[in-house]
Amino acid sequence: MAVYSGSLGLQGIYLGSTPVQKIYLGTTEIWSGASPVQFVDANATGVNSVPIPTHAIGELIVLCAVNDYATQAPVKPSAAGTVPNWVYIDNTADTGITTSYFKATATNHTSGTWTNTSRMIAVVLRGQNAATPIGGHASQRGTSSGPSTAPAITLDHTDGSSVLLYFHAHTTLNSTVWDAAPTGYTRRAASGTGFQPGLVLNTKDSSTSDGSVSQTGGQNFSNYTAATVEVRN
Repeated sequence: MAVYSGSLGLQGIYLGSTPVQKIYLGTTEIWSGASPVQFVDANATGVNSVPIPTHAIGELIVLCAVNDYATQAPVKPSAAGTVPNWVYIDNTADTGITTSYFKATATNHTSGTWTNTSRMIAVVLRGQNAATPIGGHASQRGTSSGPSTAPAITLDHTDGSSVLLYFHAHTTLNSTVWDAAPTGYTRRAASGTGFQPGLVLNTKDSSTSDGSVSQTGGQNFSNYTAATVEVRN
């Protein structure tokens, strides 16, 4: 259960300078300093910008941008107006994929228009660590592969409190587009049509462990790129 002050999710509570560990209503625990991160919503597009789902001040926005047919990593826009100063998570040359984040300071943030970008996904989460919201993360690119394989990461937290985001992209999908999410994972957002590029987001149902995971639906002769991000409390 989350606790709010107005529309703001409480990230930390202090008694003087001492952090409060738990809050009870009678004998019922209603808030914990180790409350799990919550997935709120996600959007996917096949262009170089993406509508950010409804978000409150203090919530975390994570973006994934993909360059369909080239290896150059997507590049963020300059901060201006409703476009915040996105913080890169992974922006490795020759992968064709970039992940980034920003903690919302307003309720009307926009992605802006990204360079070297063909499609994007925007994710909103709450309950993340105020100072260090991103834990383990990695990205990779592969060639001549049907499945898109997200890399394994080393988790900061293995108590199940994190949300694990798996972004999979492929340059050529099958006629039936993306297959269902692998067992133990939940589909959150997807773009792409048959025989065209696509991008998909899955989350892991249990975040106590991690390992590389493959999303099927791409054709064997084509290339993929993928990224994994831990959002931690």
